[in-house]
Amino acid sequence: MGEASVTTTRDVDTVFNTIKSFVDKYNDLIASINTKMSEKKYKDFQPLTDEERSSMKDDQIKAWEEKAKSGTLHNDSLLSNGLTNFRSSFSKIVQGLPTGALKSLSEIGISSSSMGGSSVSGSYMDNGKIYLDEDKLKKAIADKPDEVMALFNANDGIKDSDLGDGLATRLYDRANALMDSITARAGATTSVDTTYVMGKNIKDINTRIDNLTTSLDVLQTRYYKQFTAMEKYISQMQAQSSQLTSQLGR
Repeated sequence: MGEASVTTTRDVDTVFNTIKSFVDKYNDLIASINTKMSEKKYKDFQPLTDEERSSMKDDQIKAWEEKAKSGTLHNDSLLSNGLTNFRSSFSKIVQGLPTGALKSLSEIGISSSSMGGSSVSGSYMDNGKIYLDEDKLKKAIADKPDEVMALFNANDGIKDSDLGDGLATRLYDRANALMDSITARAGATTSVDTTYVMGKNIKDINTRIDNLTTSLDVLQTRYYKQFTAMEKYISQMQAQSSQLTSQLGR
């Protein structure tokens, strides 16, 4: 049996397409968030009451509610901080990698700036959009695949710091932290009112409404009794007055 030779080649295109797809989805996500954060708020369009809704047609209700919901997330602090954290995940180097190894995504053509020859485009005004230098990324995948993988998957196991973590690890942790913050404020489908901020506020408002309703009922009952007694006294005084007038007229 003769000798057999085996030649292996790196599937650069598959790895490249995976990274490009990830970047495209990331850009779509932040574009969607930024759109919501910049939506105009229409203060004259408040949520409809049941009475108002009953007097409107379905298309009128839909148009009104679109206006009422617009701007709900305008400049939301949680989303704004979340996007800032996402952006920093792309720009920071990955510490703890071997000397001479790739340490930043910009070294493999992933950056918030678009490089074309000697020109540079892209800025902070792009709200965190990520650009790819496709040729640079493909070359890095072909020449240093393990180092490219480390830039995404590195995890130093230190919970209080992401300095030694790769991009995928950072984004995963920060996405979870953002979702935890959102859930703590707005709750989830399985949350009870006492476990998130908005639920607690709504519960507190409902309690105040119940207390105020009880106070109003007590006040109404007291006033009713007072006016009933007053009407009784007035009736008695009128009767006495009529009797006195009758006697004096004799």
